[in-house]
Amino acid sequence: MPDTTPVHLSCRACGSVRALPIGEHAIDLIPDGRFQLDMRMGPGRFLEIRTQTDHRVVGLDEDAGCPACGAPIPHFDGEHRCGSCDSLILAWSRCGKRFFPGMIVEGHINRQPLSGWYSLTEVQRLLADPLAGMEPAMAVLADVPKIIARGARSVLTLVAVMFGLFWVLGMLD
Repeated sequence: MPDTTPVHLSCRACGSVRALPIGEHAIDLIPDGRFQLDMRMGPGRFLEIRTQTDHRVVGLDEDAGCPACGAPIPHFDGEHRCGSCDSLILAWSRCGKRFFPGMIVEGHINRQPLSGWYSLTEVQRLLADPLAGMEPAMAVLADVPKIIARGARSVLTLVAVMFGLFWVLGMLD
């Protein structure tokens, strides 16, 4: 699809619809939902989390509380660390509103408990290291069906050759 293909997006805050080229960052549409991820890969690699999207929206002029702890936070755009709980908060300003995209995460990553609200930046950071460490094992696991198929093909070929050899030897008698 060409970068200039128009995508018609409606703003959740004000309801206006804009046509934007798909190639531009038109990512104000973050899906709502839940997911659960459980992975165990060898010693020290363990991931069990449950998430639920939890985006906060306030007016540009309104005071906002930290989505993680509720402490008052200053007006900002981009990333900010809460002075109370040290959570990294991401804020986008659009259409007279400030969006704090994030997720409620419960579970464990490498036996370290997680519980609370995390910005999308923090969720990405939290998952990057354990998932990167699991990639080599995942690559091997992805090849298992191919290895089994090759082994089965080799066994079937050997059986066919042996059957053919016995058939030829039987014809010679």
